[in-house]
Amino acid sequence: MQLGDPEGALEDINNSILILPYNSYAFRSRGELYLKMDKKDESCNDFYKAPGLGFTKTYGDEIERFIKENCSKNAEPGKM
Repeated sequence: MQLGDPEGALEDINNSILILPYNSYAFRSRGELYLKMDKKDESCNDFYKAPGLGFTKTYGDEIERFIKENCSKNAEPGKM
């Protein structure tokens, strides 16, 4: 993304998830990338999934901030 290639970044993250489908950091990163690409539903789905894979325990509570700032308060996790 920082190199100006969001599609390439998305492909790299998706490949990472294929290799290690329980990588909470990859879901967090893809959620942030989707947010930057104006794909809010996809972003929120990944933000909701990351904590269940252990992100908050390992990296802190930034996912909660992403959800509060960007995801519908009425939406259920995984139902966006």
